[in-house]
Order: sequence, then structure tokens, then C-alpha cells
Amino acid sequence: MTELVDIHSRTPKRRANEAMMAKIGKLIWALLLLSGFTRAATAGVLTGELDNPSGTLDDQFVYTLSIQGSFDGSPEFPKVDGLDVAVGGKSQNVSIINGKYSHEVQIQFILSPQKAGNFAIPPIKLTVDGKAMETLPLELLVSASGSPRLPPSASGRSGAGAGAGAGAGAQAQGDTPGLFIERKFSKNTAYVGEAIGVNVKVFSRIKVVGAQKDFRYPSVFQVKDKDNQKSNVEVVNGQEYNVTELESVIIANREGEFTIDPAILIARVAVQRRSRSRSFFDDLLGPTDLQEKRLRSESQTLKVLPLPTAGRRKDYSGLVGAFKLSGDLNPRESKVGDTLNLSLILEGQGSSSGMADPTLPFDTKLAKVYKDKADYHEELDAARGIDSTKTFRYAIVPERSGPLNLGQVTIQVFNPLIATYEDLKFDMGTVQIEASGAVTSAPLSSASTPTAGDTAPAADTALPKPEQKAVEVMAKDLVEPHSQSQLRGSDIITSSDWTNGGLALSLSLIGLVSTGVLAYRRKPETENARMQRANKAFKHSKKHLDFAQQCLRKQDLPQALKAAQTCFKDYTGAKFGVTSASVTLRDMESYLRSRSVSRETLHELREVWSALDQMIYAPPLGQNPTRGEELLTKSRRVLEQMERQCGRS
Repeated sequence: MTELVDIHSRTPKRRANEAMMAKIGKLIWALLLLSGFTRAATAGVLTGELDNPSGTLDDQFVYTLSIQGSFDGSPEFPKVDGLDVAVGGKSQNVSIINGKYSHEVQIQFILSPQKAGNFAIPPIKLTVDGKAMETLPLELLVSASGSPRLPPSASGRSGAGAGAGAGAGAQAQGDTPGLFIERKFSKNTAYVGEAIGVNVKVFSRIKVVGAQKDFRYPSVFQVKDKDNQKSNVEVVNGQEYNVTELESVIIANREGEFTIDPAILIARVAVQRRSRSRSFFDDLLGPTDLQEKRLRSESQTLKVLPLPTAGRRKDYSGLVGAFKLSGDLNPRESKVGDTLNLSLILEGQGSSSGMADPTLPFDTKLAKVYKDKADYHEELDAARGIDSTKTFRYAIVPERSGPLNLGQVTIQVFNPLIATYEDLKFDMGTVQIEASGAVTSAPLSSASTPTAGDTAPAADTALPKPEQKAVEVMAKDLVEPHSQSQLRGSDIITSSDWTNGGLALSLSLIGLVSTGVLAYRRKPETENARMQRANKAFKHSKKHLDFAQQCLRKQDLPQALKAAQTCFKDYTGAKFGVTSASVTLRDMESYLRSRSVSRETLHELREVWSALDQMIYAPPLGQNPTRGEELLTKSRRVLEQMERQCGRS
């Protein structure tokens, strides 16, 4: 019993020892778990995959290299004969899920095939977390252009826009399922000056974040883009597509057969991220990456016919289209010196913006004609081309009384629907013009003078004689010559009045002389300041381009493009002493031409300015930073050419 009592007496101490051992055990388990977590965190993974294993020569392919873990250096894509490789972008993803840390880097390579065939992509070797790894080899099958791989056929389409128009265009050969482009012309054959409608449709079943269009036409075509886009849903091969329509109109100024380059659309799409781990960022933003896809339609041929010479008069207006002419003239009765308002309204299918004011056929000696500014309005339609209305306004002031025959206005146009010339006519009619002013008695003529054989008119029919009034003398000389002694009161000019008048005159003369001296002294300073400003124009304009480069690095492309345009405006304003904010492209060309700037430089300036305008005011499909970088580089080159040729002022 004593031994048992001794054991029970040591129980609290043993319990403390057991608690200590339990803590040590938990610490050991924690160290083991930490080492396991570290091994899990440092387990490297290296994978490579293609977004599409097959395509055509018109496609671009994206090879995504995924690296989980730490690595040294920059991975390089192996050389493959027949493939052009460019680095597309790099992204990182960090996640902690259930105590596991994951760090993934994705590097994209853009592959552009230069020939058809089967390409073997070798493994990419890299050391990840201290361990040598390599990707699996892949194969890429590239077929010739025009292979009907991706785009669904037009025959399988239903819904709005199916089978539109005579000039059915080709669909895109893209590199992304669920995304393609299609272009159609309203006609494949047209006359010089005739409007041709263009409809480009972008079919999408995936999310498109932004896009930049690249639609190019030969220089003989004038291109007019419609501002508003159409959006609808169409069914293609049993699948619904979101469709965006981009409409425009082109007009040829020369006959011939022209090949139209493919319509290209560079789209940024959201694609499913292919990673082995999922982070909580994916739950917020979705497991997607942005990839750039290049879509293009087929090239097409347009035939432009010359206008026939048979039936064309010397006064041909130059209009091509189906038009009608109407008008309005008011009032129909007027007086000499009053104004007649004439409106001629030309409307129809075709462009009439370049037509001059019609010539009125009546004799301008009978009336003066004043032309007002014409009003022009047009609507673009991919199916009809251009619907336009032009209103000509005139103010006619008669100079002689009597009937004024205004005649008939005739405008000759060419109607491509019937392939012949037509005369549009509007008869302005005759206007009765009365003499101006109050009614006065007509002078007595021989026809109204009574003769001996005439019978005297009766008393009641005799003409009333005008009442004759004697000339009344309203007043005699109101102000007679007066001597100074006859003047009274405030009319007397005193010596102080003469003194004050002389003082005021002297002060005025002093002010005029001072103003002239100040103006003379300030003139050289103003001229010198203008000269200094002109000599520093190039230096200050380059600062705008440097600022544009900074905006581009910050991915603020619109601000960069506006800064590039501002550099040309400020250069012209400083160089020629004008207000830079109001300078237009035409003003710049005029000023530079006066300094004998070459025609090539002016042409390049016009191209850069137009390209900047197109990117600044492009439809909200997105922008292309690569194109913006090219325009900034070209802007700098054009500015340097302008400075070399203008020289110092």
C-alpha cells in the first residue's frame, strides 16, 4: 500500500511530462507537414500546348508554354523550318489553395507558317526548381490557303442577312473556332463614279474584348465608312452567332479591273486558361487569358466600267446614279428690287456632293442672281450605296418690270441602272414683275392727247385733275450773321474755352505720338520673339512625340495618338507664326508648300495624319498598340523631314 501511495503522489509530475511530450510531438508533426508543403510548393511542372493543331497558311497559331516553379533565364522556342516565331506575351498567376502555394508563368509564342506541310515542334528544355525538364513534342498540320476548314458555308445559314446582294464575298479563314469574318459587295461590276456598298460581318460565339480592322482598297477608290454599327444574331449551321456589321461605300474614279485585298480583323479574344491549378483570382475574373487572333476574308475582284461617250453632252454634270430634280419658287408676283427665293432639290441614289451649282438659263440682265451655300446630306447603305440630297438656293432680284420668264433648268446625269444618260428638268415658269415705288401719274403720250376729231368725254367720266399746291415757304434764313457783341449768355466763347480746347488737343497729339513710339519699339521685339519661336519649333514638337511614347508605354493609346497630331499642329503654328489650335491638314500643306517642302514629304504627312485620324475616331472595336507604335515612328521621321526641308527661319 505504501508503494501504491508513492505512485499516486507523483501523478502531477508525470502529467506535466506527458504534456511536454505531447507538445514536442505536435512540433515534430508540424515540421513534417512544413517540409511536405515545401516539397509540394517547389514541385516544378513544364508543359507546352498549341491552341489549334491544324490550320491554313492564312492562320496564326499560339504556342503556350506553362511553367510552374522557379526557373532561370528566358525560354527560347526551337527553330522550325517554315515557321516564323514571335513572342506574343507573358502572364503570371499566383495561388494558394488548401495550404498549397502555386506560381505559374505562361509565355506565348505566335507561329506564322510560311509553307504548307506537317511541322514537328521539338521539346522545349528548361531547368525548373533545379530539375531539368522538357515539354512533349507536338505536331502542326498546315494546309494551303482557302481550305474550307473553319468557316461554315454560306448555304447553311439562316436568319437576317443570308445571301445578301450580287457581290457575295468570301468568308474568313481564321484560327479560332466560333469566330470568323465575311465580306460582301453590293455589286461586282460598276461604272466610274458609281457607289458600291461593302458589308463586313464579324461572326462570334466567343467573347471578343477588342479588335482593330485593317480594310485596304486600291488608291483609285474613295472610301466612306458608316459611323453606326449593326448588331444582331444569326444562325449558321444550326448555331447562333453574335454578328457585328461594319458597312461602308467605295467609289472608283478610274476604270479597270481591281483586286481587293482580304479584309483583315485583328481581334483580342478571351480564351480558357489551361492550367493545372486554380486560384481564387479565377473565381473573380474567370480562368481566361487574352489572345490575339487574326481573321481575314478572301480577296475579291471588282470590275469598273468607263462611262459611255455616246449621248454625253459638254454640260454633263458628272453625276452617276438614279436622281430626280424638283424645286420651289416664291413669290410668283413681285416688284422690281424685291427678292425671289429659288430652291432646286436634287435627290436620289448616288453621290452628288461634288456637283457644282446649276446654271440658271435666263438673261442675267433682266435680274441679278445671288447664290447661297448648298445643303448636302447623305446616308450610307451597304445594299443601296449612297442616298443623297443636295439643295441649291438662289436669291433672284428683278431689275425690270413686266413678265420675267425664268426658263427651264436641265441637268444631265448618267443612270447606271439603265446604262444611259438622262435629263433632269425643272420648269421655273414666268413671274410677273411690277414697277417698284408708289403709284405715280403716267406721262402724257400722244395716244392719250385728245385730237380735234375726238369727242370730249362726259363730265362724269373726265379724269380728275391732280390737286396743285403752291410751294410754301417754311422759313427764311434761320441763322443770320451776328457780331460778337450780339451773342449773349453761354454762346460767348471765352479765352478759357480756347485754353481748354488747346490743352485737350495737345494731350491728344502727345498720346498719338507715344502710341506710335511704343508700337515702333515693340515691333522688333515681337519679330525677334517670333523668330526664336520658329527656330525652336522642332525641339518643342519632339517633346510631344516623347510624351506620346510615354503614353504608349502606359497603354494609353488614344492620348498617344492625339499627342502625335498635336506635334504637327504646334510645329506649323510655331514655324509660321499662326495659332496652332486652329491649324488643319490643308493649312499645314499650304504653309509647307510655301517653303518648297517636297511632294513626297507632303504625301507622307497626309498618310500619317489620315491614319492617326482613323485610329482616334475608329469604331469601338478596340485599338492596335503595334499599329500605334508604327505611326509614332513614322510621325517622327516625317517631322524630321519637314525640319530639314523648311530650314531655319
